[in-house]
Amino acid sequence: MQQTSNLGVVSVRWRVPLFEGRSNVVRESSESDSRAGLGKSGVIDSDFPIETRRMGAPAMSRDGRRVFVGGLDGTLRCLDAEDGRTIWMKVSGGAFDSTPAISNDLVAAGNSDGLIGAFRQTDGKTIWQHKVQGAFVGRPVFASDRVFFMMGNDNLIALDIASGDWKWAYKRDLPVGRFKVAGTGNPLVEKDRIYIGFADGSVALLSFADGNAITIKNLSQSGDRFTDVDTEPLIHNGTLIVASFSTGVFGLDPATLDERWRFPLVGASSPAVSGSTLYVSDGESRVVALDVSSGKPHVLWVFKSEKGDLSRPVVAGRWLLVSSSVYSLIVLERSSGRVAQVFNPGKGATSPPTVEGNRIFWVSNGETLYCLDIVP
Repeated sequence: MQQTSNLGVVSVRWRVPLFEGRSNVVRESSESDSRAGLGKSGVIDSDFPIETRRMGAPAMSRDGRRVFVGGLDGTLRCLDAEDGRTIWMKVSGGAFDSTPAISNDLVAAGNSDGLIGAFRQTDGKTIWQHKVQGAFVGRPVFASDRVFFMMGNDNLIALDIASGDWKWAYKRDLPVGRFKVAGTGNPLVEKDRIYIGFADGSVALLSFADGNAITIKNLSQSGDRFTDVDTEPLIHNGTLIVASFSTGVFGLDPATLDERWRFPLVGASSPAVSGSTLYVSDGESRVVALDVSSGKPHVLWVFKSEKGDLSRPVVAGRWLLVSSSVYSLIVLERSSGRVAQVFNPGKGATSPPTVEGNRIFWVSNGETLYCLDIVP
């Protein structure tokens, strides 16, 4: 990674260790790290006792005043977004390595032991919860009167938001004799239809009402070692965009799942979109910007990190943010892909950041939650 001068794009407002016994807020000065590029930041991660590769990201309340985040120590926390003060904390047996979801006065979350539930935002009171098979490492999705959980065993579960009553489940078998990429995709709900990818290489279009499959499209090819479709689908300008680990990024017809275009890319992430541009990270430590305005993708720019796995990109105004398992948080100029700043407290990161206005809420692999100010 080429070193650049520090533009002061991000600066630390506060940070909180997310493990028991080290829960005090540590406030930082507003000045940014003076060493952009490959070096460590002046801010150092807390001394989390084990090496981690956490996936779950923070979630924000609708008014932006509270942040909800899971911890690998089995905690689910609600913190004040302004100063990092803990408002409430729940403790479970399994790690909350997932991203909470918000709807009205509820927060939905799940853990690695298969505990899924809905909790009151104000005080963490349990509204309902279930213990199901499979770990939960994704993000619940609220739609209409339901909430959806995609479990690690490729079982999509639909529950009633208010009561937690079981509506339906749709499951596909995991690939036999093949490795599975860690993680799952999250469903995309569009009115009466649901789009979701599976580890066997398929994308399914399901009925919202009963979970029955309307049509299924297999994106894998013979000989693929990893067939997983673990990215989160999105619809952009009338095209369904989804990625397969081995075969790349696809543009599909939302009604039929027929292929409109394909861009080869190994290990493609869930895409971020702004205007007519898609931003995707891949398994070669790259971020690729694709212009899809013509209906067929072409490359605008490519950023290549020297090493480390990259998270899915996140758009933050004129910036593009990506977590790195080596360099922690990389800030790119969205227009060019040039490095604007590297915030590296030392432990790396695999969880994508969450952007709320001009602030970033981000968890490092050191199990430290950061609130960062970002220049508009």
